[in-house]
Amino acid sequence: MLSTLLDRVGLGSLTLGERLLAGVCLLYPFRILLGALVGVDLHLGFVCFGAIAVYVAWSVRSRAPGFPDGLDASVLAFVAAALLTIVTTTGPTPLALKGFSVETRFAVFYFVGRFLRVRREFAIWLLGAAMVLGVLAALIGIAEYHLGWGALLDLADLPVDRRFRKLGVPRLYSFAMTPTSAGYLFALAIAGALAFAAEERRLGLVTLTLFAVWQALPLTLTRTAFAVAAVATLAFAFADRRRGPWFAAVSIAAGALGIFSFWLRGWMAPLAKYAEVGGTLADGSAQSHAVVLQNGYDLILARPWGYGFGEAGHLAMQWSRTFPRDDTYPVTLGVQMGVPGLVVLLAVVLASGWVWLRLLRSAAPERRALGIGGAVIWVSIVFGSAFLPTFTMIAPQLYFWLLTAAATNLLHESQAAERIRASFAGATEAGVGVTALAAARGSQSPRE
Repeated sequence: MLSTLLDRVGLGSLTLGERLLAGVCLLYPFRILLGALVGVDLHLGFVCFGAIAVYVAWSVRSRAPGFPDGLDASVLAFVAAALLTIVTTTGPTPLALKGFSVETRFAVFYFVGRFLRVRREFAIWLLGAAMVLGVLAALIGIAEYHLGWGALLDLADLPVDRRFRKLGVPRLYSFAMTPTSAGYLFALAIAGALAFAAEERRLGLVTLTLFAVWQALPLTLTRTAFAVAAVATLAFAFADRRRGPWFAAVSIAAGALGIFSFWLRGWMAPLAKYAEVGGTLADGSAQSHAVVLQNGYDLILARPWGYGFGEAGHLAMQWSRTFPRDDTYPVTLGVQMGVPGLVVLLAVVLASGWVWLRLLRSAAPERRALGIGGAVIWVSIVFGSAFLPTFTMIAPQLYFWLLTAAATNLLHESQAAERIRASFAGATEAGVGVTALAAARGSQSPRE
């Protein structure tokens, strides 16, 4: 019965370690809402990652395939630079250690995936899970938005601050509990839908995802996530002649349904006003962003080696530190880690992008499909980081780095298999040559 249940939720083909990671990926996005429902902080982060740490210590007995490669080295360089930042700036204060954990946890996600040898099967499951979570987030968010916006915030006893409205328009946030997080959860769902459509896998789920997401994503008022989803859909329509037009047509139909529902509720006027103002970056959020960027640049120039962890970003906002803004991620990181941090971040971005580019260029359809999903998430994080702290947003960060670990393992295992085949072919050719030479010599020997 257990095996049947695992098969139904797509876990039957996964290893024990992959199932453990799958459980974390399903639970963690719900952590705030689950805590609110039971009335107590469940500390799901400590529980989930503590269980993974124990399993890694118990099960890992060898290096990851191809370790260390260029991406491994760049991630290790980032961690080393982060440790050096602590030594040369604030020292190991509680705030600095907390900031260090926020900035380097992506390395934990990546190396856990690498050393647990997560496979393509896990990556496909993860993209499918992203679609399911996107559908659930859309359904819950739309229901709350239509029937009683703010009910989930009241349930979790969270205040309504400036993040939840733009130009007076309420923003959909669902169980992600912030509009931006919800927007990027929908971007993950679109990436999964693109990967599945490219491989013509579970097109019913793809259709459901598109119709659900395009009802909800515009209501988050998250410009970067919306732009990535729209551009990726358009690019796929031109790049994939087989499924691209179908994907675009379903997306357009889903968007039209969303617009019709907004019109029925009388929301078209405020949404159109936001689209007009926000689309030209003329709203107060965009205008203040330019001032914040300049302040960040001045701080980096004043101290190129950085001010230390916790001196910028979300923690700085909580504790009123040097740069209490959590906008453009490179600026936030530059204030904390200085120019060395920006250099190693660039290395990580380029190395991870190269992994997905290699899969996109693969001749194998199943690898290219995986490459499409991962590349869309990579673009969403990198492009979004120009305006938001996308590199430290937990759901995109967790999903992207586990997917990248699976892609890296897949590439190395494929290279190893190719080397084995080449060696076998060489040995076979050599054996045939020796046999032919022996036969030739035998034909030239005198008869007895």
